[in-house]
Amino acid sequence: MKCFFRNDEDLGPSITIKAFNYTFGFCLCHRREDRCVKFLGLEHIMCSRCLGIWLGYLLGASIFTMNFRIPIQISILMIFPMLIDGFSQNFGFRESNNILRIITGILFGTGFASFLLAAIVHGI
Repeated sequence: MKCFFRNDEDLGPSITIKAFNYTFGFCLCHRREDRCVKFLGLEHIMCSRCLGIWLGYLLGASIFTMNFRIPIQISILMIFPMLIDGFSQNFGFRESNNILRIITGILFGTGFASFLLAAIVHGI
């Protein structure tokens, strides 16, 4: 199995995994210019929601390594604001903004990382 990271000018940051005669590709962010944070050149790397998710992953992992545990139910609840924000925007009910995207992304990333790490460690 081989894993490759690349930052394509059109596609953005992506990971390609080659295993068992198959190739899988994962785009880490769509980098739509209108949804990107304009700060220190970050608009060329990822959008506000993806930035929030990755910051949330780091926060969730940091909290977990400090032996602070977020209850599973709270972790699952932390995932829903981003889902509601994303789907309500996708289906045209409303338009989100970058601040809300960052906040819901951080909640999602923290909740998902906490849930995943607890599941791995405790076999849930």
